[in-house]
Amino acid sequence: MNYKYRKGQIFGKKLIVPSNILAKVYNCTLSFSEFIEYELADKIPITCLREVDRQIVEKFGIEKTKNLDWELLNKSKYSYKINFKELLMRMNPSEEDLNRNLYELVKDQMKPSDYTSGMKAIYQDRLFEISNGNDDDFYYEKLKFNNGETSLKDFIRNYDLYERKDFSYCLQQDSHNKQNITNHQLKDFMNKFGNISRLILDETDIYQFIHEMNGSKSEVEQQMYIKQLTDNILEKSVKKGGNHQVTKLSESDYKELFKYSSMQDYLKRVNQYWEDDIDQIFEELKTLPPNYIWDIPIPFDVLNNPNVLHFIRIYGLKNVVDFDNECGHFFTKDNCHMLKLMYDMYLHYSGNVHDPNKNIYTRNPYDENGNYVDGPHTKDEFYEAMRRMIIYGPTDWKYVNKAPDYRDMTGEFRRRNAQLFISEQAPEELQKLFYTSLITPQLLVKHPEYIPYLNGKNLSSCFKPIEVKVEGIGYENLYNFLSSKTDFYGVMNFITEYSGVLDRIIEASAKYELKYGLKFSMEDNMSQLQKKINEVFRRIVIEKKEITFPRNIPKQLRENYPTMFLSSDAPEELREAFYNRTINSEFISSNPGYVNYLK
Repeated sequence: MNYKYRKGQIFGKKLIVPSNILAKVYNCTLSFSEFIEYELADKIPITCLREVDRQIVEKFGIEKTKNLDWELLNKSKYSYKINFKELLMRMNPSEEDLNRNLYELVKDQMKPSDYTSGMKAIYQDRLFEISNGNDDDFYYEKLKFNNGETSLKDFIRNYDLYERKDFSYCLQQDSHNKQNITNHQLKDFMNKFGNISRLILDETDIYQFIHEMNGSKSEVEQQMYIKQLTDNILEKSVKKGGNHQVTKLSESDYKELFKYSSMQDYLKRVNQYWEDDIDQIFEELKTLPPNYIWDIPIPFDVLNNPNVLHFIRIYGLKNVVDFDNECGHFFTKDNCHMLKLMYDMYLHYSGNVHDPNKNIYTRNPYDENGNYVDGPHTKDEFYEAMRRMIIYGPTDWKYVNKAPDYRDMTGEFRRRNAQLFISEQAPEELQKLFYTSLITPQLLVKHPEYIPYLNGKNLSSCFKPIEVKVEGIGYENLYNFLSSKTDFYGVMNFITEYSGVLDRIIEASAKYELKYGLKFSMEDNMSQLQKKINEVFRRIVIEKKEITFPRNIPKQLRENYPTMFLSSDAPEELREAFYNRTINSEFISSNPGYVNYLK
C-alpha cells in the first residue's frame, strides 16, 4: 500500500468511512462483510479484521472469501448450536464449492425456513413459497413443512402436496419416527402403495409397516404381510350387523388392494349365496385380457352386487359390456341404474314364463354333438334375450308400469330391431309412452294423429300390457293376439272403439281376481272376439253395480244387448245417473217421468 503517512495517522491516507466502522478498524473488530462493503481490501491490512474472519481470509484468500455465504456464516452459533465458521475452517482451501460443502453439513440441522437465500436456491425441494394466507388453501400446511413440523402421517394424507418435496428434515424431527425412516424409503413406499396408503394408515402402525416393507422381511414374508393387511381392509368394507363401521373404498382402492388379496375370494365372502355365479364369471375372465375387469365401464362396487353378479353370470360379462358399449351405454348410464335393476325386473320371476318363444333364457345348452355345455350366452342369444325382455316387459309385476325408457339404445341392437323403435319425429309424449310401454287405447282415442307413427311397430312392446287367456297357449298379450287376427288399422279401430269397455273389464278382473278375465281361442275371428268381450262386459254390469259404464259404447255391444242401454232420447240427467249406476228409489220417486225410459 503506497500511503503517505502524516502525523497522528496509522495509514498513509484518511479512510472515508463512518466513525463506527473506523473505530472497528482501529480496534481490529471489523467483520469481513464490512471489509468488502466499504472497499477496504487495498486500504487496510487484514489484521484489522476480527480474529475469526481474519483466519478465514488467511486460509482461503480474499477472492474465495468474497464468494462465501456470509449470511450463513454470520448466523449465531448459539441459536443453532452450530459454529458455522468453525465448520468452514475444517475444509480444504482447494475445494471448488465451499458453500455447497458447508450447506451439506448443516442442511439437516436447520429449519428450512431459516435457510439463507443461497441455500433456498439449492434446496428448493425442502421449502414451499408461501403467499398470503387468504390466497393459499394450504398456507398452514406449507408453513409447518418449512418449519419441519410436518409428520409422516401428514405427508401421506396430503401426498399430492408433498410429492415433489424432500421430506428428510421433517422425518428427522418426527418424534414417532423411531425406525428412522428416510425420505427415500418413504417415497418408495408411496410409489408402491400410494393408492391405498391412507387405508394402510388407518389399519396399522404406518411407521412399522414402512420399516417392515424396506428389507427387514424376506420377499415371501412381505407378500404375506401385505396380503393379511389388505384382507383386513377389505373385510372392513363389508356391511355387517350392529354398529359395525364400514370402510368406504374407491375404485382405485379396490384395484390396488386386489394386487395382493383375491378378488374372487372377497366376492364370495360378500355374496355367500352366489358362489357358483362368481366362479363362472372368473372362468370367463380367464379368457379375457388381463385387467379387463378394470377397463370396463362397470365400477367394482356395482359388480359387487348379487343381482348384478347373477345377471352377468347368466348372460356373460363380455356380452353385457359389449352391448353397453355398442348400444348407448344402456346398462351403465346414470350410475349403472339399469344394470342394477335387470335382475329384479326381468330375472326375478322369469321362471314363470313357460312359453319358449317368450322365455328370456335363450342360450342353447347343447353343442352340435348334443353334449351339455355350460357357459354364457352367445352375442346373438343375448340380443334375442334383450329383445324379449323389451317386448314382454318386466316379469315382476311391480315394475310393469316402470318399464325402462330404452330410446337411447343405438348401434346394432337398434338396426336388428327397428320395430321396437319409433320415429324421432313422433311427438315427445308419444315417444316417452312408447318406450316405457305405457300407451293405452284411450291415448289414441284422444290423439288419433298418433296412430300412423305406430304402424309397423311391435304393439305388444309399447302398449300398457293387457293379458288374455288363450286356450292351449296360456296367457297372451292382447295386442299381440289381435295382430294375428287382423291388420294394423283393424287392431287400431278395434282397440279405440273398445277402449272404455276394456278398461272396465281390466278393472273388474283386477278387483275380483281374474273372475272376469278375457278368454279366447286361437280359432276366434274378430267378430267372435267382440262377442266374447261383450258377454264379459254384460256379466260385469249385471253382477257388479259399482262398475260404471264407459262413455263410448261400441256399436255391436249396443246392438247385441239393447236392453242394457237407454234410448237416445232419454234426458241427460237420467243418462248420467243410469250410466254412473247411481239410480235409486229416491231418484225415481223424485222423477216419476223417467220410469218409462227404464222399462
